Amino acid sequence: MPARLLPAALCLVITACGLTDRAARTAGFEVRDSAGIEIVSNAQPEHALAVQEVLRIGVVDGDPDYQFQRIRDMAVDSAGGIWVVDRAESVRRYGPDGRLTTRVGARGSGPGEAPQGWGSVLLGPGELSLHALGGGIQRFLADGTFLNSYPSRTDHGYMSAFGRSGDRWVMRRRVYPDTGTVFRLQEVFLLGPSPAGPFDTLAALPGELSYTVSLGAERGVGRGSYFVGNPTFAVDGRGSLFVSDSTDYRIERYGPDGTLERVLTRAAEPVSYDPGWIDAMPAAYEAYVVHDGRTMSRATAEQVDRMLEVTRAAPVPAHLPFIHQIMAGPGGTVWAQRADRHPDPAAAATAHFVGVIPAVWPPEWRAPHVFDLFDPAGEYQGTVALPAAFTPMAVAGTAIYGVMRDDLDVEYVTVFEVTSEAG
Repeated sequence: MPARLLPAALCLVITACGLTDRAARTAGFEVRDSAGIEIVSNAQPEHALAVQEVLRIGVVDGDPDYQFQRIRDMAVDSAGGIWVVDRAESVRRYGPDGRLTTRVGARGSGPGEAPQGWGSVLLGPGELSLHALGGGIQRFLADGTFLNSYPSRTDHGYMSAFGRSGDRWVMRRRVYPDTGTVFRLQEVFLLGPSPAGPFDTLAALPGELSYTVSLGAERGVGRGSYFVGNPTFAVDGRGSLFVSDSTDYRIERYGPDGTLERVLTRAAEPVSYDPGWIDAMPAAYEAYVVHDGRTMSRATAEQVDRMLEVTRAAPVPAHLPFIHQIMAGPGGTVWAQRADRHPDPAAAATAHFVGVIPAVWPPEWRAPHVFDLFDPAGEYQGTVALPAAFTPMAVAGTAIYGVMRDDLDVEYVTVFEVTSEAG
């Protein structure tokens, strides 16, 4: 391994409880059929999984091919290659050994280029698609050969490419109501031969509960409330769509034809909602302003006051949501990040509203990322906690990929692997 790749020999055992035996962990697992829908129940006691950092890519000084600035997205291909989108002119691929193999795309206005750079990457069979900042999709072969492009679409609500199902595209359409202070988005998932259509409806689902923040003539759509359970979505490499109902710890899986195939549930002790968390949010926001040294244009102090007002107007939940996000691997594994495990809900809610990258968060906003891991059959495998300085971005099987930041805010592409599983 070259010197520019940092060693990754440290094994992290994150929670104190030990692993129980297989029989004890399977005792609360049940699968039954209900009108052709698989109902998967997980009532096993929580137990820890050990994880090991198996790869870290990056340098502080030296080869610019291994330096990163503000990583925006990451994806893992079938060969274990890691595609990284940051502020660089092109999108880079690193092999499973951490060595740079490919560059795709460029900064500019021609074919295969983006004037403002790239925002995200989506993998398909033998190819990849890059979302340009400012809109539009550029499509390439995996070796970097440019294929074609698609303009951004705003018809019937904002549309973006969300996943691939074989050679078909899963598109996500978000419809924002134009009235109301507290409202619920509509999420429509479409399936078609290209981002240009035509489309079949994969699923039409209620989106997150959101709020409008406005000051005089200035009006914008705020983020969904951290305190109220909102659905999150993921697509695996087989085209299945996963949707979480975080209030009840419920994850639904829809097949590539839009049929509901599985309902996965897990028993978990709820954390009762405390209205005092809203009153603690201004202090958390002030801590952010002091830490960052300036007031972000997208969230002024007045906007935060408005946000608190409409947050109070939202339905009062009985407890915190269980799930913050779900991530699905190409083999069918599901990682569910536990929203209820953050030690400071007021700080977490403020961070969620501000919406900026974790690199500028004050220390009190940060906490270990806690995930429940489920195998392709939907069986709970255990719970993993990852360092607070790590931002997860992709999963593949029992590996999770993301960004690690050191005390100087230097970014490293980092991979953790679960080393102790059920069985």
